[in-house]
Amino acid sequence: MKHDESKLPVWVQNKIKRLQQKNREQNEEMKRLRQAHEILFGRKNWFPIPGPPDLALTQGGCFRLFYLSNDGAHPACSLYTGDVLLIGRAE
Repeated sequence: MKHDESKLPVWVQNKIKRLQQKNREQNEEMKRLRQAHEILFGRKNWFPIPGPPDLALTQGGCFRLFYLSNDGAHPACSLYTGDVLLIGRAE
């Protein structure tokens, strides 16, 4: 049953809008968590590489990761505080 919210006091309408927004945000967060869960669990050969601690940023640092090939070293990515790189192999 749908109610006419326009007949409610303005403060209640605002409260409902805030709660609806919070609900949308939590649904999006749950969606992201489910996607991460699908990636992380059930795959034995996956592992994380965390970014540097907070102290490294005060010194202007980040982790710069490179890969080696026959023609030398090549930059792969940079990790900052709070970043996590997932490494995995196909099974």
